[in-house]
Order: sequence, then C-alpha cells, then structure tokens
Amino acid sequence: MTDILESAKEQLHNNNFSIVIVGENDVYTSTKHGVAPLLEILDGGNDVIKNSFVAGKVVGKAAALLMVKGGVKEVYADIISSHALDVFENIRLRHITVIWLSIL
Repeated sequence: MTDILESAKEQLHNNNFSIVIVGENDVYTSTKHGVAPLLEILDGGNDVIKNSFVAGKVVGKAAALLMVKGGVKEVYADIISSHALDVFENIRLRHITVIWLSIL
C-alpha cells in the first residue's frame, strides 16, 4: 500500500468518513453513503478522481464501475463485494491496485 493510500485510509477511519479521495492537487471526503459521493464528483466535473487514491468503507459493483470510469489509480476498501473485485480484475489494463480487509 502506498503512503498516499495509507494516509487516505487513516483519514477514513480517524474522521468517520465513508470515502476519502486523494487526487493530485485536492482531497475529497464525504460521510454520504453508497455511490452518492462518486456521482457527485463525476456529475460535477471534478477531476479529483482522475489518477486518485481512494479509501472507502464499503465498495460494491456500482462504486467500482464509477471508480473505473473516473480513472482511479489505487483503491482500499474495508469491505468489498466479489462483484466489485470482478470489475477491477476485468480492467487490469488500467493497472488499478485494490486492497481490502474482507469480501462479501
């Protein structure tokens, strides 16, 4: 796990965020649940997600697809679904690293 992702993970747990996204020039945090934070970023035209490091409490298939669409670089999840893992494994060409604690 890179230092940047480790920092995002610490922010996630220390501040009770649902998601932390560390971009090249910006950090986005949210306590919203589900895919709402990712949709907010993608719909708002915020490019913080491009080549970013994402730490999330729960990552499901929809969130994984949105992360791929946004161009994330590395993902940490406390809990990840097997379907989300399938999404990340099927797009290996983008070289996304995924680290998780448990699988649903």
